[in-house]
Amino acid sequence: MNREFPPPAIADLDRVSAGEYLSLCRALKSEPCTIAVGAGVSASSGLPSWKTLLRKIASTYFYHWEFDIERGKSSSRRPPRDLSIAFWEDMFWSDSAKEAADSLVATEDALRAAQMIKTSVRPRDWNYLVRKALYGSSRFNPSELLLAIAGVCSIPGCEVELLSYNYDNLVETALLAHGTHATSIYEPAQKRIAGTVPIYYPHGYLKQDGGPTVPIVLGEEDYNEYAVDQYGWQNTVQLGLFSRSTTIFIGFSLVDPHVRRLLWVAKQGGGKLHYAFLPSPTAKNRTDEMLESLVDAQLWNLNVRVIRYSSGKDGNDHSRLGKLVSLLGRAIGDETALWSKE
Repeated sequence: MNREFPPPAIADLDRVSAGEYLSLCRALKSEPCTIAVGAGVSASSGLPSWKTLLRKIASTYFYHWEFDIERGKSSSRRPPRDLSIAFWEDMFWSDSAKEAADSLVATEDALRAAQMIKTSVRPRDWNYLVRKALYGSSRFNPSELLLAIAGVCSIPGCEVELLSYNYDNLVETALLAHGTHATSIYEPAQKRIAGTVPIYYPHGYLKQDGGPTVPIVLGEEDYNEYAVDQYGWQNTVQLGLFSRSTTIFIGFSLVDPHVRRLLWVAKQGGGKLHYAFLPSPTAKNRTDEMLESLVDAQLWNLNVRVIRYSSGKDGNDHSRLGKLVSLLGRAIGDETALWSKE
């Protein structure tokens, strides 16, 4: 029977993206897969974006620096050393502290800005500062997107591992909502527990309800250390996953040069094909289309096939992404779901 293309359930995708989506459905049925989640996945649950996180860290830091200056313990001409962090709530931030934070985030490379602050903060307070900037006093629950990802991982017979570039444990919470247990792995000595979905955290782990103190990759020196340690745990885990499984990048822009390098290395060894869901604004001109196609072509050279989804006029509406991931779960069991209108 001849079927229309693209299928009705994904008729909003362009023909190339629709074809890649169908290929991804078939790969999930027949091959081991890894779902790599980036900051966009955590942001869908209300956690701060990368820039917002850094702005919160910087505002808290500048407030405490100002506080020490007023007490005669520091000077505006020399950054503090071993700065103690106590008050993280935004109600304490002065206008000048917020202004300094905005300026730092706007003018400095993010990794370098984070490193400047980390160097000045008392080491035992650094993880505390990042945790409070990440969670504050709020309680976060998995979004529709996270639950859809967990749903794919929970399908019987579907061999899926998770690679989280985030610090939070919301993907583990989402799995539990589906009755699926996970093993959170953030250091070399840890091993996957049989019958669980492994979640690898190469950039560190900050559990929402408190937990182990784990070094996090946030500052420039952190990235340098793990980039040059070719045989370190973080690198071997990622390279192993990219080499032996089809990786699906969700909420991840793929601009991280280190991840791209690992994808390139995996390709040289005959690694698998991978897929990336990337946003595409509906209001775009010819230049925007040229830039999108340039990015997609470069990722193609890294064995990454791009699935472009509509992200609204301004590019900030990612609701379609959650629906596409949820549809993946249904299509794995019954591909005819793609030919049914949602």
